Amino acid sequence: MISAIVLAAGPATRMGFCKQLAIIEGKTMIEHVVDSALSSKVEEVIVVLGFRAEEILERLKGKPKLRVAINRDYMAGLSSSVRVGVRAISPRSRAAVFMLGDQPLVKPSTVNRLIEAYLETGKPIVVPTYRGARGNPTLIDRKLFGELERLSGDVGGRILIADHPGEVLEVEVEDQGVVLDVDDVEDLERVRSLIFKDRLSNIP
Repeated sequence: MISAIVLAAGPATRMGFCKQLAIIEGKTMIEHVVDSALSSKVEEVIVVLGFRAEEILERLKGKPKLRVAINRDYMAGLSSSVRVGVRAISPRSRAAVFMLGDQPLVKPSTVNRLIEAYLETGKPIVVPTYRGARGNPTLIDRKLFGELERLSGDVGGRILIADHPGEVLEVEVEDQGVVLDVDDVEDLERVRSLIFKDRLSNIP
């Protein structure tokens, strides 16, 4: 089985408010990310929460195959959430797709493409690229989970990519969402605009 770990515990200090709860086309940003994971081929979804966890959890209640892991040490940086997610994963899981809670445009088909590439090649690290630029989410094989648990500070899987360049498979995708994260209000407005334009283009 393949799992998804959604990293959404941070306090979003650059935004000035809880960006996980920012509304984008009628849903919170965290719901967009979680729904993308749930609509993909992963068999379990773990959401790592910390800052304002109870409020965020209210928006996620009732979603299937979803588990929540609480990171009480979220101020220690992204690595603390990675560790919490890895420890919460099913022992049956072969690999995890690490998704960022501030990338609401990532498509389920992109998650599926990473999984397919992993199963086809056996490469332990699979990353998407958009027009040549590396993005997220990142799929990481279980054999590297021990290294993830030893991370510290505000770092994630990119350290593994640097440490294991020969183990990395890049997959080009037609999904701008892999390189768009929401760090400030300007980013949020850009994402809202892109979703609105996409919805209009799909109207018959």
